[in-house]
Amino acid sequence: MKIGFIGAGKVGTTLAKAFVERGLTVTGFFSRTSESAIFSADFTKTKAYDRLALLVAESDTIVLTVPDDAIKSVIKSLETLPLKGKTICHTSGVYSIDEIFPHRDLLGACGIGLHPLYPVHDKVSVWRTIHEATFTLEGDHESVATLQHTLTNLGFTVKPIEPQHKAAYHAAASIASNFTCALLEQSLRLMAKSGFSEREALDALRPLLEANLAHLLASGPQTALTGPIERNDIGTVTKHLHALATDYERRRYAMMGLSVVDIAKGRHPTTDYSQLIELLESFS
Repeated sequence: MKIGFIGAGKVGTTLAKAFVERGLTVTGFFSRTSESAIFSADFTKTKAYDRLALLVAESDTIVLTVPDDAIKSVIKSLETLPLKGKTICHTSGVYSIDEIFPHRDLLGACGIGLHPLYPVHDKVSVWRTIHEATFTLEGDHESVATLQHTLTNLGFTVKPIEPQHKAAYHAAASIASNFTCALLEQSLRLMAKSGFSEREALDALRPLLEANLAHLLASGPQTALTGPIERNDIGTVTKHLHALATDYERRRYAMMGLSVVDIAKGRHPTTDYSQLIELLESFS
């Protein structure tokens, strides 16, 4: 397997470095900016290509690590080149290979959707820990089986998924990762009202967040749930709502609170949460 990358950003550079360090053959990078291709090639000890056709000719697996909105235009460029026997692999978490490259069989090519479930926040360090990620795969059966075997042998965790479920899968990842940032940002603003600097607030919240996350991952949301909503503490929730500065913040608290009530009801099926639900619905 000779792997070439189109796109030399954080994901492409991270995957290429992780693959090279585990003994796979990476040919190199083609990018719309030569500087990024040169940087990533130097970092991974591979080659920077100034022509897409040359990278395709020298690779049997071409991995597209470009923004989702750019994938289809890259595919159009690829369709003008000889692709017989090539495997085209994209790294979008939300699109299936059939949506991106529906006519690949007419060109004699195969297709895979490969997505690392991991926050890739820079080009130069994440490759050291990305082996902790689960990689999801979908696409042409034989190519998926081959790549799954390869990645599994390299120590990666791989989970094949059905293409029609990719949007739900990616939404789940975004909620768990990105939406957490929004909730923490609101928490930090409330801590600031209490006299904490951002650094002091992050340090103060760290034990709470880390302990709760560890419990969540070990036991699931229902078992890990604590707090005033789980206790059906209407007075405390009322004070929370009035402590929030804007109607938008109160609506967000109320909507999330109703979701927490659903979890709490599963844990305490005999508890009457009707008054608490009425309170939260009046703000939502």
